[in-house]
Amino acid sequence: MSYLKLFRLMEDRTLLTRVAACAATLHVVEPLQWAHDRAWELATQEGWVSAYTEAEGTDPGADESAITDAMILVAVEDILSTETPPSDAPPEDASPDPNTDPSPAE
Repeated sequence: MSYLKLFRLMEDRTLLTRVAACAATLHVVEPLQWAHDRAWELATQEGWVSAYTEAEGTDPGADESAITDAMILVAVEDILSTETPPSDAPPEDASPDPNTDPSPAE
């Protein structure tokens, strides 16, 4: 792996736009910003640098046979799973405030 190639992958606007499109289908708010904020994490996904390097043409980020949509989906879902709490988790403060008087005001 070359750090220069990793850097170029991280900066690839077309690839980040593909990631944002994937994130949008998963209901991420502001998906393009989300993708940009995670560009380094995305660039370091296993297999991405080698796939990007082997891509043919002048726009490797647009080569869907290099970094595939399936690879993008797995990466986005993995990142989201570390950011989003499980939906079955109880609310942070589910207990009533002990200092609040539950009786109706007179």
